[in-house]
Amino acid sequence: QRMYWSNDVDLGCPVVKVTMSQNRYLKMKSLLHFQDNSWTDENKNDKGFKIRLLITEIRAQFQKFGVFG
Repeated sequence: QRMYWSNDVDLGCPVVKVTMSQNRYLKMKSLLHFQDNSWTDENKNDKGFKIRLLITEIRAQFQKFGVFG
């Protein structure tokens, strides 16, 4: 992820570089949490554990307003 901001032609990603600074991205990533880490041992087999609650909530909201044929 740190290579997105690289100046090398084959490593850098211009879209990411113009969107936000590397420091801002890393700060946001360190502060953004959707699940309590103390539950990790209980959910060690669930690869999506850290975002499961977010996915469940988003799915519920989409089902309220979605058009399903």
